[in-house]
Amino acid sequence: MAAVAPAFADPRAHFGASIAPRTQRTKLRLGVFADSPLQPRWIVEALAKVAASEHAEILVIATDEPRETQGVRDPGGAAPLVWRAYRSADRWLFGRRTDSSQRSNLELLVPQARRLRLEDGEGLAWRSRVAALRLDIAFALGEVDDAALEGLSRYGVWRYCFGEAQGISEPLAGVREVLDEAPVLASGLRIHYGGERPDRLAYQSWSRTY
Repeated sequence: MAAVAPAFADPRAHFGASIAPRTQRTKLRLGVFADSPLQPRWIVEALAKVAASEHAEILVIATDEPRETQGVRDPGGAAPLVWRAYRSADRWLFGRRTDSSQRSNLELLVPQARRLRLEDGEGLAWRSRVAALRLDIAFALGEVDDAALEGLSRYGVWRYCFGEAQGISEPLAGVREVLDEAPVLASGLRIHYGGERPDRLAYQSWSRTY
């Protein structure tokens, strides 16, 4: 990923004067692009709050098929092997209630008509369908290629980021802070524009490390 520039207040200031401002009551138009329909429950719950708000709406959710390992779906395959082994041991010792990465179905946030497959058998036909929606924000999750989403949204490709280095691996969120016994964990929203423009932070906050 590119270097990250400081957070800013108004994204319109970084997209040129040719972009007309929206009316105050117009909702932001979001598209969510994920490497699997099954995502950590906290991510799905966060996006559900966005969809239920007065400020934004999810127009499309586009996903890849879940990974499969020996015939068993493995939505957590993006995490390093050592971390997955630790997580399995943690569940075995302390029960599933302690596993913050429990999965939920992201696609249930929108009706069937608003769901797409990133691998649709027709090359990049999904891009033309998404472009017609005139999205404000393309929100990426997991191992989705940000470059494939460039040019599809008004304000770039957004991701959750974690830690002082603004890492974007959701399965490893907070792991370093827990191991280092850091008192607080940084998190935020990171925006990718593409080309030679640096990534930026739209928002950053800190919370207590548990």
